[in-house]
Amino acid sequence: MPLRPLRTVLAIKTEEEKEPEYNWYIINTYHTLENRVKKNIEIRSKNLNLNSKIVQVLVPTAEKVIYKEGRRTVHRQKLFPGYLLIYMQLENATFECVQGTTGVASFVTSVHNDYFQVTDEFNPIVLTEEEINNILDHVRSASRDLEKDYNTGDFVTIMEGPMDGLQGEIKRINNPKNSFTILVELMGTKVLTEVPAILVERV
Repeated sequence: MPLRPLRTVLAIKTEEEKEPEYNWYIINTYHTLENRVKKNIEIRSKNLNLNSKIVQVLVPTAEKVIYKEGRRTVHRQKLFPGYLLIYMQLENATFECVQGTTGVASFVTSVHNDYFQVTDEFNPIVLTEEEINNILDHVRSASRDLEKDYNTGDFVTIMEGPMDGLQGEIKRINNPKNSFTILVELMGTKVLTEVPAILVERV
């Protein structure tokens, strides 16, 4: 899924209407379940017809280079274990959608409180444009020569998307597209699928 930078959502405004406000918020999740919670929020928001208000859920990751026995490998690791970021319009319906998702502990707030409705007393932390852009700079996969880090025949795990958790063999390295063609077994059948390099981790 391509990253969406901060944007203004255009709306037809009357004198009484205000432009809907979209911000990046921080969600506390159960540790190790970040990707699962991300998927659950996306499914739940779609089922509740709120996906135009809950625009993007992001588990920030960054590359980590490891040298072992003279071999250089690149892994992606979570920047904030136990947390994910969500770009959304905050109102009671969207709050209840996110807060009621299995695996979500709470919104991260500027002060400790026990308010479970969107009121003047509920103060979730809103990331500034500078803060979210700094995070996205880490998340964006820089163009690099994948053949220096991976070889055909390497086995990798798919970290996100509909094949989340599946392992497969790299059959082709697509340098210009910064992706791999991977052979995975799905429901007893071996299929080839193209996966962005940012979403795989070496087994």
